[in-house]
Amino acid sequence: MNARLIPYLLVWLGLPAVAAVILLFSAQDTRAAWAARGDDGVRGTFVTGPNNCSGSACTPYGDWTAADGNSGRKDVILYDPPRLLTPGDEVEALDAGARNGVFTVGGDGLTRTVVTAFTGVAVFLLLVWLAALAVTVPRYRRRYAP
Repeated sequence: MNARLIPYLLVWLGLPAVAAVILLFSAQDTRAAWAARGDDGVRGTFVTGPNNCSGSACTPYGDWTAADGNSGRKDVILYDPPRLLTPGDEVEALDAGARNGVFTVGGDGLTRTVVTAFTGVAVFLLLVWLAALAVTVPRYRRRYAP
């Protein structure tokens, strides 16, 4: 492959593809994280199962049950946990529609910050791509106009 072709492929194909994948995975969770901040969701109880620990960081997994008992989710992540939890601990949590988890009521908001940042990066990448497109297309037309 021509070495000069690689930067063009990265800009014209890679940039929008990476941005689309980031948006695909972060947009739903961004909406859910902001909804949880506004206490918009279904309240319930999260009961921790075995923690998934790597080094000093642990991700609490467990089951969530709505306060009214009508719904529940199995094997979900507790976002913004209040402390290191041990199996069997109960925490008040809110299901706001995130793909893989529920949010601690009154949590610190770190998850909201992270997923909002990812969504912002994706939007920025798409804007850079559109700006490059807006500059390159007219230049290409002038160069190769009949």
